[in-house]
Amino acid sequence: MSTLKNKVYKICSDVASEYPGWEFLSSGQFKNKSLKYLTLGINPGFSFALNNTPLQPSVHIYHKKSMALFKKLSGYDQPTSIVRFQTVPQMLTHMPEGLRRLCWIMGDKNLQINVAQPSEEAREKMIDVTESLPILRAMMADGISLIEKLYHLDSEESFLRNFPPKYVTRSDMIPYDEFERKKGMMVCIVRALTGDFDFAGKYRDDSYSTVYPKNMKEIDSLLEIMPELETQFHKKSNVV
Repeated sequence: MSTLKNKVYKICSDVASEYPGWEFLSSGQFKNKSLKYLTLGINPGFSFALNNTPLQPSVHIYHKKSMALFKKLSGYDQPTSIVRFQTVPQMLTHMPEGLRRLCWIMGDKNLQINVAQPSEEAREKMIDVTESLPILRAMMADGISLIEKLYHLDSEESFLRNFPPKYVTRSDMIPYDEFERKKGMMVCIVRALTGDFDFAGKYRDDSYSTVYPKNMKEIDSLLEIMPELETQFHKKSNVV
């Protein structure tokens, strides 16, 4: 008997085939590797358990150089950029409005409703796997649209110089977090890759305000190798 995961993955593979350059991988993500300097990703946020899974999509950008430097400094991998659908639902146009922040794909929706008797609000966010194809197709369309709106992909330099992505969150209670924690560290790295070797120091200073505590250890590690990065940058640019 096919499991819910197998069924959903098969649908995702079918959806990916509708979009040139995209594929659905066994890791549970849609990826597009058509650009040499980065990989585009749409992560549905699957987490299969008890014959259901949440659908909490996000777009991921895997820029090779910034990720390699981040791993060198921190010891673990981190996408260059992550923007969650639930943060910017007002920018989505394809997914049904009630499903843009969170919904669930059920192996058997009717059985779940009869057994658990969820509230009307919860029921509206439940999708039977047999109904999931148009939702996953809409998710894919919204993901591609978000990538096109948020990132400058005509060249690597354009991508880096226009990073991080600019957007308005759905609520004043939800902070724009592109300069927070790991994301803030990634901005420091990207700025260094563009030749801005002063930003990381300014960012580290107490006068640079953030909502959450900064990743000081990684920032200090970046500052330690900044002279090396600057030398490499100028050599590449043929500047003595």
